[in-house]
Amino acid sequence: MQKLPRQAIVKLTHQYNADIRLKYVPTQWKAAEVIMVSKTGEPVNEVSSYRPISLLPIMSKLFEKLVLKRLTPILDNRHIIPQHQFGFRRQHSTLDQFIE
Repeated sequence: MQKLPRQAIVKLTHQYNADIRLKYVPTQWKAAEVIMVSKTGEPVNEVSSYRPISLLPIMSKLFEKLVLKRLTPILDNRHIIPQHQFGFRRQHSTLDQFIE
């Protein structure tokens, strides 16, 4: 995002702020392209030899990242997420959970 021209950043900012204000996520951002990737060393003619990978649109991924950046301080300050939850939190690894 740092390499985008200023005008593009301004337009994206307006778009994302409007989406948040209107509580709206465009349908195109919710559609993922699913590709199948073969597992190493597995026979290619078996369905179980593949795993699905979902590729989301870049606009969607960036939007999610920005929303998370806005929500995380609010959730932390209000202690909404319990202290015993370690998954998907910064500075809360699964190893830390064993220590506590």
